[in-house]
Amino acid sequence: MSNHAVKPKMPQSWKHPKVWNAFGILFFVFAVAFPLLIAHPWTKDYKISWPTVTGQVLETRIVVVGQIEHQYQPGEIDYQAEAHVIFERNGVQ
Repeated sequence: MSNHAVKPKMPQSWKHPKVWNAFGILFFVFAVAFPLLIAHPWTKDYKISWPTVTGQVLETRIVVVGQIEHQYQPGEIDYQAEAHVIFERNGVQ
């Protein structure tokens, strides 16, 4: 008489939760912590002090920059905003 419902036993080391905890910690270190340490996002200076000037907008317009055609879906049109501005900085216009 054979018993088809009997499954082969999993190795005892894989059943232990400490093994899975170790895999979880290694995954976190290599997938999250290690790239952050390489990139150093906290050391970059994102607050650049740009000079402030007063200006006057003379004209604005929307211009078509390009068109992208797709075979099985509607195409795309890329637009760009342009502004003609006069400003003065350190007495120079």
